[in-house]
Amino acid sequence: MNGYLYTVCGDVNLSVFDRTIVTYLNKNALTERGVDLDDLYDTVLAGDWTYEKFYNLVSDIGCEEKDGIDGATDGDFYALSAIKGSEASDGFVQAFDLKIISKTGESYSLATGSDRLKLDDAMQKIQNLFYNSNAAKTWKPTAEESNATYLNYKCFTEGRAAFTVDVIYHYESGLAMMRDTDFDIGMIPVPKYNDDQANYKASVQDAHNVMAVLYSPRASANHYEAISALLEMLCYDTYHDVRPFYFERMVKTRYVDGAEDARVFDLILASTAWDFADVYNANLATGDSDKGPRERVWRSSFNTQGSVVDACVTLEDQINKKIDDLLKWMREHQW
Repeated sequence: MNGYLYTVCGDVNLSVFDRTIVTYLNKNALTERGVDLDDLYDTVLAGDWTYEKFYNLVSDIGCEEKDGIDGATDGDFYALSAIKGSEASDGFVQAFDLKIISKTGESYSLATGSDRLKLDDAMQKIQNLFYNSNAAKTWKPTAEESNATYLNYKCFTEGRAAFTVDVIYHYESGLAMMRDTDFDIGMIPVPKYNDDQANYKASVQDAHNVMAVLYSPRASANHYEAISALLEMLCYDTYHDVRPFYFERMVKTRYVDGAEDARVFDLILASTAWDFADVYNANLATGDSDKGPRERVWRSSFNTQGSVVDACVTLEDQINKKIDDLLKWMREHQW
């Protein structure tokens, strides 16, 4: 990856994939509101599922009064539900093929030029989706300290959302809520940025592990073949036992319903991606010790309805110095 790091996302490390962000759908709610599910799945599987189509569908469904309280309240029905502090914004980073860190030749920096402009346009899109469409609900912890994850799961599993953007796996209590619904659940990707984007891509929520082998110009191809063989051997048991049980028997049969969902699930896993800002998040943290570029530039702009461009201008010197220090360290410590 980027000439310095090989990431290994094998079955020995299932937690990489179980944090993949997807779009769940309430099939019954969509059918009741006139959505043709066959047409929706045909669009997805043809590679034509874009932000514009998603936005239009969510806007058409809108928000519906359910709890007898005037205005948009927590008990109403929403076309879209997501967790404000993470998935509502993070799910679109890779899905839109965005670059928080730009690369020019062998140089890296906080997004510049067209990368920064695309980030800004993408941020305006998802802010419009969640804040201006009058159809979406973002959850955050309440004054009573209710967990945002639980509130989002509760909204969706109670049948009060047509779509939710969330990870494949949160906690067993959440999955139990998914299993106990009285409606059919489907799964599709977070949409592409536009028709020009070649393929779907899936983000991974920032609570995962990766196994990595540092690149060395002095290591031969045989070294990497031996490392790969060892890792493959370590993956053997989980490849044959854990992955089939979790993905094939649990996700595809207990959490989603239908052959189309199984095909879409495989498509999403194959599209899961990371970038420089994801892999080196801790190394590039600035300000608050655990907050890297994605949190400070992208997520914070979404949460405050701020500008990505303004965030980049404010933070670029700090983050670029962190990038330079990291790359210098990596060059000095190649074995």
